Amino acid sequence: MTRLSHLRDLYSAKGPFVTAYLDATRSTETGAHEVELRWRAQREQLAEAGAPDALLDALEPVATAPTGVPGENTLVLVGAGTEVLFSSAVPGRIQERATYAPVPDLGPLALALGQTLPYVLVHIDRTGADIDVVGPLGQSEEHTEVKGGEHHISKVHAGGWSYRRYEHRAENLWESNASDVAQQIDTILAESSIPLLLVTGDTRANELFQQHLGTRGKEAVVTLDSGGRAAGSDEQAVQEDVRQAIAAKVVRDSQDQVELFREQTGAGHGGALTGRAQIVGALQKAQVDTLLVTADFADDTTVYVGPDPSQIAVDEAELKAMGVDDGFAARADSALLRATIATDAGVVVVPKGRLQLEDGVGALLRYSDESTPSA
Repeated sequence: MTRLSHLRDLYSAKGPFVTAYLDATRSTETGAHEVELRWRAQREQLAEAGAPDALLDALEPVATAPTGVPGENTLVLVGAGTEVLFSSAVPGRIQERATYAPVPDLGPLALALGQTLPYVLVHIDRTGADIDVVGPLGQSEEHTEVKGGEHHISKVHAGGWSYRRYEHRAENLWESNASDVAQQIDTILAESSIPLLLVTGDTRANELFQQHLGTRGKEAVVTLDSGGRAAGSDEQAVQEDVRQAIAAKVVRDSQDQVELFREQTGAGHGGALTGRAQIVGALQKAQVDTLLVTADFADDTTVYVGPDPSQIAVDEAELKAMGVDDGFAARADSALLRATIATDAGVVVVPKGRLQLEDGVGALLRYSDESTPSA
């Protein structure tokens, strides 16, 4: 389950907002020029929608600058007034779109975040390790090199009285180095909510490292088949293994919520809902604990929202009946996510084929009451 509370500040800013999803891939010689052309087209579209030139001018240098992310990637931009409020490159291609609206259009970004995870990647050998902390959008957040001792790091395969002594020293040094790496990892995991620890490199060093890991590290660790710490290692193969490990972890993590949803929609329960209208009603009362959305969730149906994110209704008359006279129309997917994030509910992206969700959306509730019909 993904908590998107770090996006909450975007909703507290004063709009209207420009939100742009721009293909920022630069994998060919003409890639930079192609990005500029795509931005130019989006800028014209946004200007026609009413976005002021001052805001578009502020966004332009960010939109056309290299993202630093290799391969296919999408730049997500949010701005209001004359400021860039958010910019981040998302690995892979998200369908391009640009909006100027009272509510930030964060649906595709939330889906991307719901299908990935932050992780720690360890390239280990018998002398230490390179440790990279990677954010949920693939951005490098921290790099640490752990250097252990190297004296007698290789076992001496020779006869004579000193053979066992040198062999014992080498094994002790390997273990000491692995312990140093494990302590560093335990510290990182204790200070963060990172759920995935990926390790590649020397097999014996990895074995010793995992023996010294704390409980949280042992629960999070996955050994990758590819890669190593030495120069010339195949980093492309490592990154492919990383993507597969993340995808498998996301599916595993979603399974508990999927099973709970099935259970709670059964006869005699009432702890789960599906369908836009019912979930809007639950969000009004901050009942939603977890919003479940399909992997292709997109709902451009119009709903109505107020200045407070929990002020959400299926039509304008309902919003006014709630005492909100300064409401405005918004995309349903953007409004649902806005209310979800504002009430500190989680988001789960349901893998394809796991659940049939009316309107592509469902919810697990914090509590149910007689006024909230079950699905």
